Amino acid sequence: MKKSDLKAQAKTAKKTAAKNLERDLVTELKKMTAVYGSSKELTKVIEKGAKQLAKKIAKEIKIAVPAATDMPATKVKKASSATASQPIKAAAQATPVKTAKAKPAKNTSGK
Repeated sequence: MKKSDLKAQAKTAKKTAAKNLERDLVTELKKMTAVYGSSKELTKVIEKGAKQLAKKIAKEIKIAVPAATDMPATKVKKASSATASQPIKAAAQATPVKTAKAKPAKNTSGK
């Protein structure tokens, strides 16, 4: 992958993390204020504050991006459906490999 693609992935990951943080903060704060009584004005303040806090937290998040060398250089093509339905017979058709036979050890006991 190109370096610019990796940066773009990291940026989108930060954005989604910020949105998730904001959503979670808003829901938790609304639950807490529901106990004591809530209003439209308080809801707006909660949403605005949660958004600002989520942005600050998301800036500090470090997204792990895989190095460009870890990615394969070429894309692997998918097998077509015609070849996928046929069983692979390469192992059955392969010729056996000849191995060298072990020579008997010489008897040096003097007999």
